[in-house]
Amino acid sequence: MNTYGSLTGKNGEIDTIKIFQLFVADLFFFNPDTDIKWNGASYDIKGIQINAETMHNYPHITNNAQVFATAIIKLLTALENNSKLKVPKENINKSLYQAILGNDLTAVSLFHLASLHCIPIIETSPNNYAIPLDIDIKKGVPNAHDLVTELVKALREYNGVTDEFNIGQHLSSGKLRNHNKNRQCL
Repeated sequence: MNTYGSLTGKNGEIDTIKIFQLFVADLFFFNPDTDIKWNGASYDIKGIQINAETMHNYPHITNNAQVFATAIIKLLTALENNSKLKVPKENINKSLYQAILGNDLTAVSLFHLASLHCIPIIETSPNNYAIPLDIDIKKGVPNAHDLVTELVKALREYNGVTDEFNIGQHLSSGKLRNHNKNRQCL
């Protein structure tokens, strides 16, 4: 077994869906002041944070933190170049500007929204997902359904998975709030 253990994707890279889910699970997040920098078109990723309050639940990751951080930065850098995962800021409802870090919505923004519990991806069975979108995302991001479908497709393709997949109804879940009151969707 490689360094990623149970978080190994089909192609030997990190399992991207599981990593996204770990942003939702409060393990990973960004410090917008130090980890990511907007360059005018996309984010440059310098690092990620591991939540000290939840890291004890993931000893394999914390024992290999640098390996995981490097792999996640590699993933995010690749996704950040995907034009299908970009929505210009002016097309986003202004109420979401803080949640999307004040810039265009990109792959990094989507992972940040995941850490705020706004876009959980739940694998209900192989090749089947449910995504209970935060209602503000559903209302404030044009074609939010298509965007999150493209996100799932890009995450799967990163792992070499090209099988067809289904996303159940994108349920509006109301405001999904993080357990950490310092990090909320809005």
